[in-house]
Amino acid sequence: MDVNCLAASIFDYQSVNYLLILILVALFVGVYLIRYGRKKGGESRADRLQREYAVLDIDKLEHIPDGELVDAVIANMIAGLDPKMPDDYKEIPLLSPGQCAVYSIWLTCSVVKKEGLEVYLGGKAGRFAELAVDGFKLVGAYECASVMSAVNESDISESDIHSLEQQLHSAIEREKPLDLCRLYIRSNPEEFIDQELIEEESGEEFSNEGLIEEFSDEESGDRELIDQAFGDEQD
Repeated sequence: MDVNCLAASIFDYQSVNYLLILILVALFVGVYLIRYGRKKGGESRADRLQREYAVLDIDKLEHIPDGELVDAVIANMIAGLDPKMPDDYKEIPLLSPGQCAVYSIWLTCSVVKKEGLEVYLGGKAGRFAELAVDGFKLVGAYECASVMSAVNESDISESDIHSLEQQLHSAIEREKPLDLCRLYIRSNPEEFIDQELIEEESGEEFSNEGLIEEFSDEESGDRELIDQAFGDEQD
């Protein structure tokens, strides 16, 4: 065999091996960054809130800053979902009326603001549209409740949706339902502490009487959508 041909063959063989090694290293680094990069760079706001407020008692609830109160209560509810099959739509309505109201309002306001009313209605968050009406009423956001009642009508057109979205944005801006949620939580803290703690203190099981409505929808909840609604860290 010609020496030059032999050298070229060896070079090509080594080049292929080198490229394969580079590809494998790149894949390894990519997998590592995907798996561990977020942990190394710091946990997300949703992760931090769920870790800090996985359990809420009266004392802890009272010491949460006003600016984080609603998100802390939401994180507590999300942390309590079934980890194997988290379905907010099946589990949240079984909580206290206040918890159900705050969650429905928070999810509705967050998704409508980020994605728009049409996306909200077409996605899993839209399953809470009727509960949001009752939630708005419970905290005193009656204009928001009125708009959401119109949203829930079955015969609304695409142009109606755009008009109602603007009305809802305006109503939210005027009534500030998330601020009303904060006031409701402060006024009714017993509705937002963990059921197990209530039972330990009273010796009685927590009563679900007066809940807005019980659902049995089989569609799985979208935990990722919920987590995204927390937004970025704002310390």
